[in-house]
Amino acid sequence: MKVKLDLKIDGIKNIVLNTDTFEQKVEATNLLSAMAENMGENFMKYAEYMMPLIDELIMIKNSKEMRGNMIDCCKFMVQDGRNMEEKNMMLTRVYPMLKKALAEAIRVRDHSEVASISEAFALSMPFMTQEMAATLPDMMMAVLGLVKNLTNEI
Repeated sequence: MKVKLDLKIDGIKNIVLNTDTFEQKVEATNLLSAMAENMGENFMKYAEYMMPLIDELIMIKNSKEMRGNMIDCCKFMVQDGRNMEEKNMMLTRVYPMLKKALAEAIRVRDHSEVASISEAFALSMPFMTQEMAATLPDMMMAVLGLVKNLTNEI
């Protein structure tokens, strides 16, 4: 994409932005999310390779779609575990990332992302450790605070 800007200092300048690479990253996260959803337990062999990617992209500021795809990957990977132990292990890996993403979504008041992460927590509850479950009330109180603020604005 090419953009012309009149900076009023040096005249009109051309700026070239490479949006193709960014669009390819978005499409790649769409594909990964679809694979995690549709491959079921067969996707678990790739889960370990996904962790650094999820950790990076779940907090990316430039793309809500990428963040949403990584949230979905977390949810699907927990559900795709072959047994309770594997589900718990996967949740132990993604829980801190989801918790961090929820705090940021609340901070920026992104209600749709808060809803998506809350859904991931709700679906993961049967596999949570006592320590994880103990942190849920504080997080959900923050979610309720956001909901209250949003409804007061209406």
